[in-house]
Amino acid sequence: MYQKITLLAALTFVTLIGCEKKPVVNTPQPNTTPEVVPILNEHSGFNQSLDIVVKLTEMNTGSQGALGLYDFTIDNQNHLNICYYDEWQSQQSKIKTGFRKSFDLATRQDLKIEYTTSPSAYDGFKEGIMQYMPYADKLVLFFYSDAGSGNYARAGFSGDMTGDLPFGPGWQGNYSGGFGFYNAFAAQKTNGGKFYLSVLMLPNSPVLSSYEYKTPTIDGLLALGYADYNRHFIANFPEPRYQAGQGQSVNISVCADSVTAYKINNVLSPVKVYTKTGHITTSGFSLTDEYTIARRYNNDGTILSMLVQNKTTRKVWTYTYNFVTDQLKSGLNNIALPYSDLGSDMDLDEEGNVYYSGAAGNGTNTTGVTIYKQSAAAHTIIGTDNFLKFGEIVRLKYLNGKVHMVVTGNISGYKAWAQLTLLSQQ
Repeated sequence: MYQKITLLAALTFVTLIGCEKKPVVNTPQPNTTPEVVPILNEHSGFNQSLDIVVKLTEMNTGSQGALGLYDFTIDNQNHLNICYYDEWQSQQSKIKTGFRKSFDLATRQDLKIEYTTSPSAYDGFKEGIMQYMPYADKLVLFFYSDAGSGNYARAGFSGDMTGDLPFGPGWQGNYSGGFGFYNAFAAQKTNGGKFYLSVLMLPNSPVLSSYEYKTPTIDGLLALGYADYNRHFIANFPEPRYQAGQGQSVNISVCADSVTAYKINNVLSPVKVYTKTGHITTSGFSLTDEYTIARRYNNDGTILSMLVQNKTTRKVWTYTYNFVTDQLKSGLNNIALPYSDLGSDMDLDEEGNVYYSGAAGNGTNTTGVTIYKQSAAAHTIIGTDNFLKFGEIVRLKYLNGKVHMVVTGNISGYKAWAQLTLLSQQ
């Protein structure tokens, strides 16, 4: 998230033929559409793959909207699917106007697809995660309500997957939502301390099953009481797979002392069969710190890569699971990411290596930005150091063997115009 610098529009200089021969600047008109701004330094190691020039909302107060990004992905047809928004402040609240587009990256042409769904939350519900399903143009929003005062939390999905999740006695706390390779899911604790999973299948099938997150560590801790269980539990990575050709459902649970993978058979039956397929002893987790998680898939969904990051120390742990061989592996273990900070964008590959933005010049140039790769063996640079001339990285992804980034910035010399650019590793 470095380089939050206004994009500089190219100014056209015209030399007048006359006695003074002074250069004259042709000032752009406020209502004209600006040209695309080159944002890369020379020999950057990245391509400026696609640019979108956006007219922002203008208010009577003289202020203007801000360009933001919900999500993007590149599908297996080499199409960029992207959803961005213009956010502006009304007298009562902030308002977001969303734009959903798909482009052919080979021709840079807008495919002009008329999407019939618009992800939105019910009135009174909070917007959670909005993202594309992996390597697809399916855009889904998870939304939820808070639990409290005797009311149970509710949740649902909208967009290209729709459905409401159940609620009732026994549920405790708020839902959390997520997305597997094929299916969306939401999880919630029960009053007994266990986690249960509700799954929404494509295309727009009803919730069919719930299953518990099961590991030997959790089972043993349940006998000690809920509070102790909660302290040892770090994160879950459920992978719901039900339909023909998807394979079996798997859940990977991360606890303070171990990471365990379980295949789940008979998922549509009240009596499920849990088969342990992987176990890794881990270390370095603090029982009092909070953690964030991320996941990434290879393009055919046979490998799931998982990242856990300590919010305080920003150290990371990564794991991979192969659904074909049923192998659970450790990548990085309690590793710091040099030259990163709280605003660093990051992603990971199918080996568990992490790609992230950080201060340029090996941390000495905090106004510049460099993309780094951290593996278990080494720390290297992707592209060249200090590659970005203008703009701010708002999302970084590792897709189809390369790093891709979306960069945004306002265009100077023009009133309420901004640029959104996709950068791709050469």
